[in-house]
Amino acid sequence: MEAASLECLELLYRSADYLVVNKHWDIRIDGKFWAEERTVQKQLQHHFPQLVDPATYYGFRFCHQLDFSTSGALCVALSKAAAGRAYHCFKNRLVIKAYLALVLWSLSLSLSLSLSLFLSLCLSLSFTISLSLSLSLSLSLSLSLSVSVFLSLFHRLSISVFLCLSFTVSLSISVSLSLSLSLSLSLSLSLSLSLSLSLSLFVSLPLSTSLSFSVSVSLSFSLILFSEYLVLFSIIILVDCSSCEPCRVQVRGSVVDEKMTIDCAIGKSSTEGKTHMMCVEGTDGCENPKPSLTELTVLEFGAYDGDPVTKVLLQPRTGRTHQLRVHCTSIGHPIVGDYTYSLGSDSSPYRMMLHAYLLRIPLEDEPLEVTAPDPFLPCVDPKWTPQRRVRTVESVVEDILSRPLAKETESLEECSHEERIRPEETEETKVQCQHWLSEWPVD
Repeated sequence: MEAASLECLELLYRSADYLVVNKHWDIRIDGKFWAEERTVQKQLQHHFPQLVDPATYYGFRFCHQLDFSTSGALCVALSKAAAGRAYHCFKNRLVIKAYLALVLWSLSLSLSLSLSLFLSLCLSLSFTISLSLSLSLSLSLSLSLSVSVFLSLFHRLSISVFLCLSFTVSLSISVSLSLSLSLSLSLSLSLSLSLSLSLSLFVSLPLSTSLSFSVSVSLSFSLILFSEYLVLFSIIILVDCSSCEPCRVQVRGSVVDEKMTIDCAIGKSSTEGKTHMMCVEGTDGCENPKPSLTELTVLEFGAYDGDPVTKVLLQPRTGRTHQLRVHCTSIGHPIVGDYTYSLGSDSSPYRMMLHAYLLRIPLEDEPLEVTAPDPFLPCVDPKWTPQRRVRTVESVVEDILSRPLAKETESLEECSHEERIRPEETEETKVQCQHWLSEWPVD
């Protein structure tokens, strides 16, 4: 891709009060902290030397900020009065900005293997006492009848008959008690060998809910000696599928419509080695987080240099430093080529794929509405291969611009009371703001 140069400056809009240029992706706006030969400031001085204002430090008044690696529409005021009018539009949240970006999917795979051997000796002693009691009751009844004849020889012959009837009842009760005692002793030796394989897969779907899959396979072999001969072999497979929300970010949207609103406060990182970065609220070392809101709309699914990516349109509703980059990273979809927030891992692309596409400043006498050409097209960057279109960028921009102004302000009611209520400006503050304007480094 063509490198930045003083001669290479694309002008998108020009009037008596404003210039809008298409900032290159490999150039800074000014050289306040870096002694660089190529800056937008020097490009303007080279192309428009007659417009340089010696009363300003840089010769031009930039109405907002774009990061070094961000390309797209950049507005420049040509007078102090013009700068003041633009400042009030930014201050009253009337400016509409929309960015194009290519964001990554997330895929992580982890595999673990463990082998364990267990040898155990078991001694068991059992003591048993049993007590039994039995009770028996028996009742018997007997009836007997006898007849006897008596013959007398000395007397007259007589016969006597005697009838004898006897009745017998017997009752018997028996009780028995038994006590038994048993003692047993057993000794066993157990040998166990187990092999476990665990596979975890984290997939962040294209701008939808992230899913986590975990598969665990366990093989075990056990041998018990002495008491019994027993062999155990088992296979256990566990599958866990659960949804997860990335970090501490509130995401509202529809997977079907591929739209979402990212609502997460952003603060300055105080972590050693990351003090040049911003972070979301709840992250270790995050200082002074402020409410931040970004609307994301999916445009196309595709691939960049073989990696699955998604083309999106981002509309910042607040103006925090690195807001779009931090919000995209926080939901698991970092911007392609963002070397800083990928912690140096995404260094292959020639640039960060973030572009300021739309800029609308509703000035009273001169409404300004500019779009910078889309750089994420196959004819411009052959590494970008669209595969499925969800909607066109023109239709999304048309929808954004057609929203009533009242709705634009209503959607910002979620910002904190501290953000909405500001102290009255002093004359000194107004002069400073008109000179430097409000920083809007949202990219």
